[in-house]
Amino acid sequence: MDNAMAYVKKLNAEQKDIHITMTHVMALSCAWGIYKMRRDIGRLPFGTFKAAKKLGVTILVDVEGGKDLVPVTIWDAHKMTIFEVAKYISSKVQRAKTGKDERHAKSTQSADFIPSFVVQAAMFTFTYLVAHVGLNLSFLGLKNDTFGHVVLTNVGMMGYSSAFAPLCPPLQQIALICTGAIEKRAVVDKVDGETIKVANMMTAVGT
Repeated sequence: MDNAMAYVKKLNAEQKDIHITMTHVMALSCAWGIYKMRRDIGRLPFGTFKAAKKLGVTILVDVEGGKDLVPVTIWDAHKMTIFEVAKYISSKVQRAKTGKDERHAKSTQSADFIPSFVVQAAMFTFTYLVAHVGLNLSFLGLKNDTFGHVVLTNVGMMGYSSAFAPLCPPLQQIALICTGAIEKRAVVDKVDGETIKVANMMTAVGT
């Protein structure tokens, strides 16, 4: 992570308008990853593969210390600069943390009074129809651009070095990337293959 951290520091030193974080770097990395594999990225409406016309990455934003996770989805981020990615994500995160994300509130309010086993079945069915079939269920707070193909979440802020994030059926995602805290670890120098040095490292677990 030393090179990545130096890159982020350099970007933030060059300008003060947008604060770049490692989350923005990871989001852009995920976007480029699925772009490189775009031939195999798509949905399965009724069991038939349909290639995606646009590629999405969803960042799960922690709200109120873990009380809720709000999805922030960015589409075709591989066509954007890291500053554009950061600006878009930051604006959406701010809305989520101030409770102004009306779509998320609408999509989750039913969970307050409907039994969980009913909500689970209903959410899986509705999100399948939205994500895979392409229906627009905006009256439920669900649209076909709600969730991307890959979901990114961070447990480093909670002090964990790594974690296996379970696939969440309602997200209808291909993979979930879970990043841990950046830690200093002893590693063997790549140049001479013998010297032990301290390096910043981060574990990313893909489910």
